[in-house]
Amino acid sequence: MKRLLNNLPFVLLFSIFFINISSTAEGGNNIVRLAISPCMDKVASFEKFHPLFTYLKQETGLDFDLMNPHDLDDFTRDIKSGLIDFALQDPHVYQKLSHLYAQDSLLRTLNSEGGTSQFGVIIARNDSDINTVKDLAGKIVIFGSELSSAKWFAVKELLEESKVDIDKDLKSYSNGGGCEDVTFNVILKAADAAVVCGHFREDHFGKQKELGVSAQQIKVIAQTKPVPTKIFTAALNTDKKIVKAVSDALLKLDRNNKAHGKILIPAELGGFKRTSMEEYDNDIMNQQADNNTLKH
Repeated sequence: MKRLLNNLPFVLLFSIFFINISSTAEGGNNIVRLAISPCMDKVASFEKFHPLFTYLKQETGLDFDLMNPHDLDDFTRDIKSGLIDFALQDPHVYQKLSHLYAQDSLLRTLNSEGGTSQFGVIIARNDSDINTVKDLAGKIVIFGSELSSAKWFAVKELLEESKVDIDKDLKSYSNGGGCEDVTFNVILKAADAAVVCGHFREDHFGKQKELGVSAQQIKVIAQTKPVPTKIFTAALNTDKKIVKAVSDALLKLDRNNKAHGKILIPAELGGFKRTSMEEYDNDIMNQQADNNTLKH
């Protein structure tokens, strides 16, 4: 209940945003539907990306509708049926759906340092007996969304390397939830361990400190190997003028600009840069090759 009350202004804003969808863009009413690989519920996602949506509306004159496909089947169905204009997704989702995107529309996201890799970390309470990945056996663990490369695919590989079978060795596990929420679950002992973004210390503990939570209450057990950052793509049927307007607006964002920082930081992004399918595919393959080399 406390969580709901804290988010009430955003719930109201969320409702108003979708009830009053209109556009002054050329060609009449235009609603640009942006799908985002979910790591939290739709209201929390809207709160996270609202500054970016507001900026894009100001820059393009278009309205933006947030969509949160729950799994790959939802993602695929919505894109094929024309319900999605743009998608912001992890590399594992992109690899499955790349044939449904316009090849000249790809924008690579940057991390907060301007790099192009991300990773997940496994956390536990500082006073727990969990100190290694092997110690997760018999424990309750919360992973990221099943669409997350860093908080699901990469961490599954990490457990496999430590001979921990997710289905057989863990007491139980679940998927989903934002970094802040799953961290609270660990602190409150609702779970023994959880997987969060590699940048969680900087991005999340500032907020949690206000609620009496500090970084000293948790410890990092392990870090996954790096994977490429998310990629922003346009569906094949998206109007080329809209693709250009949205791409141009995103490419203007500079993480060193204070005003732009207020847009990028809530979305946990460091900016965007243009890329190609070949370049991004090569980066995925090279990263996988580097990770395989590290195993031996």
